[in-house]
Amino acid sequence: NFRIMLEDIVSVSPNSIGVISNGDHTNSATDADYETLVNIYDSVSRVPNFYISVGNHEFFRFGTNPIATGRFSEMKAAYEKYMGRFVPQNAEFSAGKRFESLYYSVEMCGVKFIFLSTDVCDQNNLTLNANTLSWLEEELEESAEPNTPIFIIMHQPMKDSIAGTFSGSSKYKKGADYGAVTADTATE
Repeated sequence: NFRIMLEDIVSVSPNSIGVISNGDHTNSATDADYETLVNIYDSVSRVPNFYISVGNHEFFRFGTNPIATGRFSEMKAAYEKYMGRFVPQNAEFSAGKRFESLYYSVEMCGVKFIFLSTDVCDQNNLTLNANTLSWLEEELEESAEPNTPIFIIMHQPMKDSIAGTFSGSSKYKKGADYGAVTADTATE
C-alpha cells in the first residue's frame, strides 16, 4: 500500500533526503492510475523528495515499443504530466531538454544517481538506444572519482545481480538474457 509506505518513511526517517522509486508506479499507465498515485502522495504530509525511474508498466498503455510505433512522444507527455513533479528541476536529461528523454541524472550529497529505463517493454532485458548508451558513457566518465560511488537506477535487473537472474538458480528464466544491455537502432 503506497500510502502506508509513505507514512512509514515519514515516521521512521523524517530527515531522509529522498526516496527512490524504481518503476511500475501504475498498473497500466492510464490517467486514472497516475491520478490515484499523485492523490495518495499528496495525502501524506512531509514526504521527502521522491526520485523515480520508469518501469515496464509505464509502457503498457503505449505498446511494447513506443519508439518504433511513434507513440514515444505520447508516453513521455503522459509521464511528464503526472510524474514530472518527482523529477528534480536540476536533473540532467540524456537528450538535454527536460523530458526529451526518460533518462536523467541528479547529484545528491555529492553522489551521482543515474535513472534509466528501457526503450522496449521487456520484462527481462534492458534495451537502450545508441544515443542513450552514449549519454550513459559520458555520465559515467564525467562522474568517475576514486572512492565515490555512482548509482545506476533501472527497473530491469542485470544478470547475476538478484535472485532469479543467476543462471544456476531454480528461478532463472530459461531463454531470458538478463543484463543484455543492447543498443536499439530506433531513436527518437
